Amino acid sequence: MNAEKAAEVQAARQSLIAICDHFKPTLYGQGSQIFHQTIADKLSALAEKDPPWSHRYIVSVKTGKVNPSQSMIWAIKALGYMLDDGHPFIAKAIPTNVMAYGDVKPGSLILADSRSCAYPACAAHFVPRVPWQRFCSPDCRVKNYALMRGSR
Repeated sequence: MNAEKAAEVQAARQSLIAICDHFKPTLYGQGSQIFHQTIADKLSALAEKDPPWSHRYIVSVKTGKVNPSQSMIWAIKALGYMLDDGHPFIAKAIPTNVMAYGDVKPGSLILADSRSCAYPACAAHFVPRVPWQRFCSPDCRVKNYALMRGSR
């Protein structure tokens, strides 16, 4: 396992421990098995895991006996965001640097894939404002139109 993956697994384990600590005052009175199964059910629901993870898997991940799966890591992040009054959708987001026109706040969630400009001479990638947008700018659209008209 590379260092980056090991750090991700360790962060997920620490987050799972924090999640269990958060729910312990309200749920632990039912016993350890039911408590951990409740956590497993919450995480399984977020990851749309069927059949759901077992209480044993949660305990094994928490104690470091087993590394969490990628979907478990995502579910732990999502539940953590929800407990911090965030949206679980952010857990699937990939941090990246973006050049933006307009008022895009740092940490904004971009909900579309980028695409290449349809003008062959342009190397720009952009996030379209509408699904049918093909060019990164009006200038590229005009240049492409001229190119297509000239090639006929």
